[in-house]
Amino acid sequence: MQSAMNAYEIKEVGIFRIQEGFDNKYAFTNLAFLRYMVELPKNYYTEVAIAIKPEADLFRVQKKIQQQLGNKYLVETRFQQNQSLFTVMQMEKWIIYIILSIILIIAAFNMVGALTMLVLEKEKI
Repeated sequence: MQSAMNAYEIKEVGIFRIQEGFDNKYAFTNLAFLRYMVELPKNYYTEVAIAIKPEADLFRVQKKIQQQLGNKYLVETRFQQNQSLFTVMQMEKWIIYIILSIILIIAAFNMVGALTMLVLEKEKI
């Protein structure tokens, strides 16, 4: 009787730690090993990453690739793929800005209070 699972011994060569949600979701491995383990055909791909030049218009390139591939494929930028992560990072920037603004306002009130106390002390003398 043939086993329902494939087994293969591999050596771990590195670990990437980004964020718990990503760490538990993705694994980087050799493509040939992955194909063997999940029994994928040789010309089967689920994702292709494309690097473009920094000066290129990202959305124009995305639109052009989408037109060439048709509706059968989904073409997303890295921002669209990780929408929740970039939204949280943007929100984090605004929260830090608000907290620092509150600290500056409190410091300003503290300085005004200290100067007022100093003036009142000098008037008594």
